[in-house]
Amino acid sequence: MSDAALIELPDGSPGAVAEAGTSLQRVAGGFERGGGVVARASSTVSGWEGRASISFDGRAASYGLAMVAVDQALTAARAAVKRYEAALEDARAKIRQLREQEDMAAARLERAKQQLEEAKGRLAGPSSG
Repeated sequence: MSDAALIELPDGSPGAVAEAGTSLQRVAGGFERGGGVVARASSTVSGWEGRASISFDGRAASYGLAMVAVDQALTAARAAVKRYEAALEDARAKIRQLREQEDMAAARLERAKQQLEEAKGRLAGPSSG
């Protein structure tokens, strides 16, 4: 590879990005499970009646909805992270390929310069010395 590559590799590690996606998935699962716990808590007090019961059910439902929303947001974020991981991996592979092509082109240019100098020397003929 040439010392001064014209194309820089993008920062970031696809592996680290994948780990971030896995972390998002774990956190989303926690919220999903939390929503289930809240739903079950509301149903365990079925014999409870009155204002307090209605208030509790309403609060439990709103917490459950909030947890579903967070789960959905984290799932969407994970999908975006997976797309970024794939794009980063693809970009890095393409840049490595371009760098190889750059190195081959530089080697061909160097050979052409040497051949040009040799041809100039032959055209000049033997020097008298």
